[in-house]
Amino acid sequence: MIRKIALIGSTGLLGKPVAHALHEAGFTLTALVRNTGRASRELPPGTELIKGDLKNSNDIAKILQGCDALYINLSVKKEEKPSDWHAESDGLRLILDQAKKSSIKRLAIISSLAQRYQGMNNFHWWAFELKQQAIQMIKDSGIPYTIFYPSSFMENFYENYKQGRILVLAGKSE
Repeated sequence: MIRKIALIGSTGLLGKPVAHALHEAGFTLTALVRNTGRASRELPPGTELIKGDLKNSNDIAKILQGCDALYINLSVKKEEKPSDWHAESDGLRLILDQAKKSSIKRLAIISSLAQRYQGMNNFHWWAFELKQQAIQMIKDSGIPYTIFYPSSFMENFYENYKQGRILVLAGKSE
């Protein structure tokens, strides 16, 4: 049973509403954050805040201690270049390495439905390639996972797709 969830990327546009929804659902939360002051204002009350950096394996290991699951929300920043360090690839490698050493039973991550356009009509963008590699790393990790592929902002989950404790989705979910 999953009771305690570690959060990475919890103060972003998509991370905050997910953190609040997990809190409302009764989960205990621990978040890796760079700025504890900001996080304490934006995240649900009672969230344990671990000040740290995604580039530091020890910080990642610390946040995973005693957690059953891990929610990851990473992205490529608009100012990043292909040769830069990327949270969504380099950071994810560190996260997966530490998650394999921990008691994490499941991880969940938000990706992008739009990354599937890669290769269509000769379209190629390095950021989509990075996202596809991240998905493959997760699938190859051996850790049970859930990958969300939103096509629009996550507020649609609450306003349009959520009916009580059920999510109404189109198509067949794998």
